[in-house]
Amino acid sequence: MPTPRKVVSNCPLSTADFVLLSCDGHLFGTRCKNTGEFTGGLPLDIPHANGEDVLMPDLDSESLTHFLQYIHHHRLPDLSEVPFISLFQLVVTVERYDVYSATEICRVQMG
Repeated sequence: MPTPRKVVSNCPLSTADFVLLSCDGHLFGTRCKNTGEFTGGLPLDIPHANGEDVLMPDLDSESLTHFLQYIHHHRLPDLSEVPFISLFQLVVTVERYDVYSATEICRVQMG
């Protein structure tokens, strides 16, 4: 029997496979398909397989929002007004999880 899927109030996806938890306590639903397709390093066997929320300890909600925009079919975010700390968190995360679509633009913004 499949694990029941959580629906997160701030997630436009009604079929989120798992939930990411930002370090400041915000929940974000996402799909394994997206993490597998748009990252090279976010493993598909992380704790969400057991229906647990996945803590993203290095990302606050603003940074996690930007990260998720890079691993979904969204227009890429404008990072020009993002506070330095959030941008830094994003840079570390896209490097860690091999989100190639974000790597170069983050590097330019950090420039």
